[in-house]
Amino acid sequence: SMRVWDVVKRESWMNVLPGTWAFRIKRFPDGLVRKLKARFCARGDRQIEGVDFFETFAPVVKWTTIRTMLIMSAQLNLKTTQVDYTAAFVHADIDRPPNYDRMSDEEKKKQGVFVEMPKGFREEGMVLKLNKSLYGLRQAPRNFFNLLRSNLEAVGFKPATYVDPCLFISEKVICITYVDDCIMFAKDQQDIDDIIQALRERKMTLEKEADVAGFLGVHIERKQDRVKLTQ
Repeated sequence: SMRVWDVVKRESWMNVLPGTWAFRIKRFPDGLVRKLKARFCARGDRQIEGVDFFETFAPVVKWTTIRTMLIMSAQLNLKTTQVDYTAAFVHADIDRPPNYDRMSDEEKKKQGVFVEMPKGFREEGMVLKLNKSLYGLRQAPRNFFNLLRSNLEAVGFKPATYVDPCLFISEKVICITYVDDCIMFAKDQQDIDDIIQALRERKMTLEKEADVAGFLGVHIERKQDRVKLTQ
């Protein structure tokens, strides 16, 4: 439904990546099953640099930034909300070669990332041409971060790159990002809800988790004037 791929005829010049199914049981902290997940992934270890991937760097939030924001949240009694993007990486378009605009039409047709069709859905002589950044691709985290950053900026955030490239600040809300998770901090919960709604209007599929307590395995313990962080 997100147009992650088109089914195309296999050609001899294609570097067709194998695919794999990944299954996972996600649990609540008490061990109860929260959801059963099945995800089709590309075999990024079979990609060829300069053919089906180019740049791969994506920043990851500093632990000191997370600790600072959690301490501020406890000291200032800020509202916190963890946001999870559903099928996050496939929101982002697949990247193109740096010289794509200078290529001929024939050369452009041969650009892209091609993946074997998933087991259970295969068609003879056909493969998937990706429109979106499927999980497992080396460039997928970078593509999603660039999309997330542009959407956060569009709804009023500015990146605090002088502190941390994964820290974003707006007039009323602070957001830190970790791959496909975000924590938002604000004095008023409604300000966070407004930002979430604005991101949904930009066609980002996301859901609110419980508060920040489960982020990266961090537990916040508030005892009068003392704040304890454990991981």
